[in-house]
Amino acid sequence: MLVFVSQRPEKIYGIGPDILWLLNENLGLVIEAKSRKHPKNPLTKDNYGQLLTSVEFFKKEYPNYKYIAVSVHDNINTTKAIVTHDESKALTQDLLNQLITDNRTLLKELCESNVSDDALVIKCENLLSTSSL
Repeated sequence: MLVFVSQRPEKIYGIGPDILWLLNENLGLVIEAKSRKHPKNPLTKDNYGQLLTSVEFFKKEYPNYKYIAVSVHDNINTTKAIVTHDESKALTQDLLNQLITDNRTLLKELCESNVSDDALVIKCENLLSTSSL
């Protein structure tokens, strides 16, 4: 629904990230989903190491791409042993759910529009400018 190229390398090949989104010709999101962990548990060194391993897979498979490493986790807490870098981000379940809700709202409004193609593009641009997407 977000119009990204989406892959599940770990599920398909047994190696790589849980989820891979290619946003355009030179940027990818390397995503490790830790959403099935206990909600209060922090992200651990092992969890973060798995994300870094997935980044190495991505760099090998997509050498001309930049990346953002993303851990989907119930909270933004980490253990003290983790040293993060600027290319890594945390996406909490709450923010992921908000992204899904905002996307559905936008698509519903566009699908229910009875306007010409040109007007639909303008409507989409206007909706995007006021949304969190």
